[in-house]
Amino acid sequence: MRSVRISMKTARAILSAGSIAWRDPAARQAIQELERAMKPKRSVSSNRKRRETKRVTKALDYTELARALAGRSGGRCELNPGEHVATEVHHALGRKVPQSEANCIAICRECHECITLNTAPHYWLNAQARLFVRLGYPETARALRLKLAKHQYKTKQAALRVSP
Repeated sequence: MRSVRISMKTARAILSAGSIAWRDPAARQAIQELERAMKPKRSVSSNRKRRETKRVTKALDYTELARALAGRSGGRCELNPGEHVATEVHHALGRKVPQSEANCIAICRECHECITLNTAPHYWLNAQARLFVRLGYPETARALRLKLAKHQYKTKQAALRVSP
């Protein structure tokens, strides 16, 4: 069977002609192509709905995690439990790692700012590692100590490059 190109106008005329057009192979192919072209594609709104559903699912997971962490910490900052109230969740190993109690801690805004702004990284990474050991998550503590070792190595290399 050879392929024949026809215009959309002709294809619509063939389609409206009814069953007689199905005897001609070129017409049959044109009708099938037209039906494929007229088939509704996935709309942008369905993509948007899927994304929103995914966001809602993530939000529910995050809410459950936050509740679990608040229960574990008693509503207090886990790094500085004095008078500081835990208002934020810190992902010790980053957000690429699946969120769980094993790699997240409930902390106050001040501690979270210090950690994320990377002020005194040696202190904060050691404090987090000690906390995770105390909580019973040695794998997370080991990962944080490895992160600290990498940071110390980079700092040392940068200092050697700057020295004359």
